[in-house]
Amino acid sequence: MSTHSSYDILDKWGLPRETDATITTRPALFEVLETTEARGYGVVDEEFTEGLIAAGTGAR
Repeated sequence: MSTHSSYDILDKWGLPRETDATITTRPALFEVLETTEARGYGVVDEEFTEGLIAAGTGAR
């Protein structure tokens, strides 16, 4: 997804806080996305629900 498309989505939906760990700024989100791409998997650490920690990767 292009950065332009990402900004369009963020303009529409925002980054609402769900927990104290929720990413709520664009710079923080794009930093996490860059880290995720570099290491090849993503981690959710209580960003959506307290106590929920998960990891995931894309399949090709």
